[in-house]
Amino acid sequence: MCTDDIVFLLPGEPAVEGDGVRRWLDNFPAINAMASDIDRVEGAGHLACVRGWVRMTLEVSGQQLAFDGKYTDLFRKQPDGTWRYALVMWNSNNQV
Repeated sequence: MCTDDIVFLLPGEPAVEGDGVRRWLDNFPAINAMASDIDRVEGAGHLACVRGWVRMTLEVSGQQLAFDGKYTDLFRKQPDGTWRYALVMWNSNNQV
């Protein structure tokens, strides 16, 4: 799903790149419910940008945590014609 040089730009954390993304995802809290949608897609050539919203219920230390946010993802077209995530960025709609 991701390019080898994938970058995650995370809320409140340093950027995570390449192989570090797998380790980061392995430690992500359990997602008990999730809904998302795409608001806009734009692209040219081998790049496409997708913007949308996401709502999740995460389990953190035995507690249910609701997340309401938005995301922007950049996809890069691969030589085989597939589109893969090259950049993932999201944040919360709630003030911390």
